[in-house]
Amino acid sequence: MTDVADITTNAKTTTASLDRLVAGNEAKLSASIDNVADSTARLSTMTKDAGDVVDGIKKGNGTVGALLKEREIYDDLKEMLRNIKQRPWKIVWKE
Repeated sequence: MTDVADITTNAKTTTASLDRLVAGNEAKLSASIDNVADSTARLSTMTKDAGDVVDGIKKGNGTVGALLKEREIYDDLKEMLRNIKQRPWKIVWKE
């Protein structure tokens, strides 16, 4: 019986604390819930979009996809950068 009385007292105290917390903050709580819902929806969209980008890259679409899929393009780019490092003036002056 003592345990039931303690539980009841704790429940009343907890309820009173929640009432004080919620009182006057209903609009803020509602706005926060709306923001969480909006953020979740945006995160879901961003995750889908990121997945689409990765799928495109894996298929070889775009510059990054071509670099990953086409070894010849990668090798040509690497050679070009090596030439620029060795002879940077070639970018500025025409021979």
